[in-house]
Amino acid sequence: MGKAGRQINRTSQYAATIGWTHTFNPTTLNEFRFGITHRIGDRMAFGVGADTPSTFGLEGLPNCLSSVPDTSGGKKCGTPGVTIKGYSGVSNSGMIYEPASTFHFSDSVSKSLGKHSLKTGFQADHYSIDNYQPNAVDGQFDFSTAFTGDPFSDFLFGKISSGSLQVQNAFVSTRAWAYSAFVQDDFKVTPKLTLNLGVRYQYDQSFHEIHHGLANFNPYTASWEQFGVNGRPDTTLDPSKKQFEPRIGLAWNPMGGFVVRAGYGIMHPGFVGHGRAGDGSPSPNLLAPTSFNPGTFWDVNPLPGIVNPDPSKITAPIPVNSNISFSSWAPRKQYPTYTQLWNLTVQKQFGNDTTAQIGYVGSKGTHLPINYAYNLCQQTPATAAAVPSGFNYPALGLWSETSSPHCPVAAAVLNANTGGPFGCGGGFSISSVYCWLTVTPGWWGLSSSIYHSMQAQVDHRFSHGFQLLANFTWSKLIDDSSSDWGGFWSLDVLGQDLYNRKAERSVSAGDIPKRFTFAPIVELPFGRGRKWLDSGVGSEVLGGWRLASIYTIQSGTPFGITDNKYGFCNSSGMFTARPILIGNPASISGSQRSTNLWFNNQAFDFSGTCPGPGLVDLTGPGDTSKAFGNAPRFYSNVRNPGLNNLDLSLQKDFRIPVGEQTRLTFQADFFNLPNHAFFTEPNADPITGYSPANPALGLRGSGFGTINTTAGGLGGLAANRIIQLGLHLYF
Repeated sequence: MGKAGRQINRTSQYAATIGWTHTFNPTTLNEFRFGITHRIGDRMAFGVGADTPSTFGLEGLPNCLSSVPDTSGGKKCGTPGVTIKGYSGVSNSGMIYEPASTFHFSDSVSKSLGKHSLKTGFQADHYSIDNYQPNAVDGQFDFSTAFTGDPFSDFLFGKISSGSLQVQNAFVSTRAWAYSAFVQDDFKVTPKLTLNLGVRYQYDQSFHEIHHGLANFNPYTASWEQFGVNGRPDTTLDPSKKQFEPRIGLAWNPMGGFVVRAGYGIMHPGFVGHGRAGDGSPSPNLLAPTSFNPGTFWDVNPLPGIVNPDPSKITAPIPVNSNISFSSWAPRKQYPTYTQLWNLTVQKQFGNDTTAQIGYVGSKGTHLPINYAYNLCQQTPATAAAVPSGFNYPALGLWSETSSPHCPVAAAVLNANTGGPFGCGGGFSISSVYCWLTVTPGWWGLSSSIYHSMQAQVDHRFSHGFQLLANFTWSKLIDDSSSDWGGFWSLDVLGQDLYNRKAERSVSAGDIPKRFTFAPIVELPFGRGRKWLDSGVGSEVLGGWRLASIYTIQSGTPFGITDNKYGFCNSSGMFTARPILIGNPASISGSQRSTNLWFNNQAFDFSGTCPGPGLVDLTGPGDTSKAFGNAPRFYSNVRNPGLNNLDLSLQKDFRIPVGEQTRLTFQADFFNLPNHAFFTEPNADPITGYSPANPALGLRGSGFGTINTTAGGLGGLAANRIIQLGLHLYF
C-alpha cells in the first residue's frame, strides 16, 4: 500500500524587548518597556496539499476534492484517511497552524519625597491568537463488509461504506486587551518602621473573534446566537470592572537582629490559557462536519477513477438554529475570580551569615471556576414521583429522554416545581423546545479554597566551607473543587450534588500537611587555600572535594473513593458520586497498615441509589431508600503514601597547570540514594478481585485497598536509585 507517511510538528518562538530609563532629576525616574513575543505552532500531516492517494498506493480514490465548497479556502488535495475493518489503514491527521502574539507596553514613574517613595504606572497587553485547524479537509473513507462481505474486497472495489468531509470556516482569530494601573507608596514612618501601601486596578477584556465566527446557545431565547452580529456583543462574556487589588505591608525592626514583616493583598488571575472564551464554541454554520451517503455520493471504482465527486451529493452544513448539542454554556455575567494572600513572619539574624524565620502564611480563593450542569434538576420526592417511568430523571438531566411522549410531559410536570434558563432554578418556563438537550455543562465561579500554614526556615549563607538551607511547612488546604478550572472539559468533576456544595468541601487533593527539606553543602577543609594540607600530595588527594545533598520528607496527599460505577446515584457516570460510610476508613493501626491493606476496606457501603439499580450483588437489586453518599471527597485521616527521599552529589576539582582557570571536575550524582520505593495510591475499586465464590468478602474484592504498583518518577523524583557520573572541563 505504499509508504505510511508521517506527521511534522514545528514550534517556533521569538521574543524582543526594548527598555528606556530616563532620569528627570535626582528624585524622579521614568522607566518604559515594550516587548513582543510570537509563537507559531505548526503541525502538518505528510502529503497535505501535495501528495495524492496514488502516491500512497491508494488507487481509485479521488486525487483532489477541490469541488467541495470550503469558505476557508483550505486545500482539498492530499492523502485522505482510510480505514479498512480488520486491517491497518491510513491516517489523515489534521493540520493545525496557530500563530500567537503578545504585545506588552508598560511605563512607570518613581518619585522620592522625603519619607515617601512613590511609584505609579500602567501596563497594557494585547493578545492575538489565530487558529487554523481544518482537521481532515481531504476526507475520511471507511470500508467494511457492506458490499462484498469482506472489508478488503470492498476497498479493492472502491465500495465506501461511510465517509466524511469538513465544510467549514476553520480559521479562528481571537483578540483581547488587558489593562492595569497601579500606585504605590513606601512610607518610612520611623527609622525602624516602613509601610507599603498600594492599589492596583486590572481590566481584562473577554476574547472576541474578529470574523464573528463564534456562537453559542441562548437559553432565554431558545436559539443559537452568533457573537457580534445583529446588535449582539462580540464577546462571550462580560468583562468584570471590579478587579481592584489593594496591597498593604509593613517591615518593623523592634531591636537589633529582629525584623517583623506582614502583608496582605488581592490578586486576580487574568487570562488563563486562551482566555475566557472557552464557553463559546465555534458556530455550527461556520464549523460543521458533513457526511455523505455512499449509495448516492460516488463509487470509487479503481478502473475508471473519479477525480472529483458530485458536490450536489454532499450534505449541507448544519444550520445555526438546528437542534444540535453543544459543548458548554455559561452566563455572560461571571463572578471575578480572585485570591487573597496574607502573611506574618518574624526573622532573627545570628552573626553575619545565619538567619532564622518563622511565620504564618495564608490564602483564600474566591469564585474559583468549576464545572456546572445548568439543566440538572434537584431531586425531590415530588418531582421524582411525577416524572413518567420512561423518563430517566434526575440522573441524566431534565431533557435526557428525547422520545416525544416523555419530554413534553416531563417539561409540563416539572414546570410547576422548577425554573431557570434550562428549567431549573430561576423562573423560566419550561418548553418542549429543550427536549433535544442533554446535561449542559458549563462553568461558574462557585468554588472556594482556604489555606493556612506555619512556615519555618533556617538559612546559613556559604562561609567557612559550609552552606545550609532548611525548611519546614505545617499546613492545611481545604476546597470544594481541586481541579484547575474544575477540569473544564472533563465532566467527572461536577461533584455529587450540585445543590449541596457544602458536601463537596473537604481537604484538597493537593493538601500536604507536613513537609521538611534539608539541603547542606560542605567543602572539605583540605587543599589549596584551605585550612589544612595547602600543598603536596595530600592536597591533591584530599583537596577540592564538595558534598551537596537534598533530603525531603513529606506527608501523603489525601485519599478519596468515588462510586460512579456502582452506586448509580447518577447512572450517566458524569458526576462524582460517593459511597455511604458505615465505619472509619482509618480504623487500622499503623502496624497493620501495609501495601496489602492500606485502609479499612469494610467502612464503605456501595449500595446507594437515587434512585436506580445499586450494587448489593453484581446482579442484585439496589436499596432505593439510600441516596447520595455521605463520604467526603477526600479523607484527611487516610492518605496516599508519603515521600522520603535523599539525593546526593559528590564533586572534586583537579587543577590542570594550563592557565589560571583550567580545571577538571569529577561529579557523581546519586538520585534516590536509599532506593526507597515511591508507591502509588491504593486501589479504590471495590470490585477488583471480587469472587462470588467467596461470600466472606461481601462486596469487597481482594484487591480493594491494596497497593500493587510504584510511581515512576513521582514529583520528578527517581523511581529507583540512579547513579550518574560525569567529567567537566573548565578553561
